[in-house]
Amino acid sequence: MLCTICILQQNNNIMRTYLSLTLTALFIIVTISACKKTVEPLDYSKEYESYTVVVDTTSQTGEILLGTHDIQTDITNELAAQGFTVNNLKSVKIKEIKIETTEPGKTLDYFSRIDIRLNNQGAGNVIFATRDLGEFYTSSSVTFVDEGFELKEFFKQADMQFKIYGINDLIISESLSLRISMSFTVNAKLGN
Repeated sequence: MLCTICILQQNNNIMRTYLSLTLTALFIIVTISACKKTVEPLDYSKEYESYTVVVDTTSQTGEILLGTHDIQTDITNELAAQGFTVNNLKSVKIKEIKIETTEPGKTLDYFSRIDIRLNNQGAGNVIFATRDLGEFYTSSSVTFVDEGFELKEFFKQADMQFKIYGINDLIISESLSLRISMSFTVNAKLGN
């Protein structure tokens, strides 16, 4: 009988230990699951307000500065609103940049090539988009798309300056008004 009581006490102790370990494991799993941050990767298009530059008449040929434009990236605040930091930024690339004349009948035929450069703290005049227009370009607009140039390090800065350069083969005898619109694809995710 004493043996039976010992066996029952042993079984009771084993059951308590088993139950205690099971509850502890369950508690740990629930705690880890509740604390784990489950943020999906963030992919969106960032569009900036279009702007206009006026190219003055010139008898100079070769490379000329068509215009500059300063922007604030706003990336830090946009990422923070979604639970990310600028360190989670994985990629920023051109979605589309469009340059078009604003006056009917005017074309971009003055230019054989157009370059878009980026300037910010620590990086000066980096050409990140270029388009050869050729000798007989008669369109009133040109569109730049992603060619693989990674811009994320530039967009981590608060302020940037875009510069548009044209290589002109012809004398620009009348001023030319150009509208520039820009949009970029942004990708962020937690971890590597």
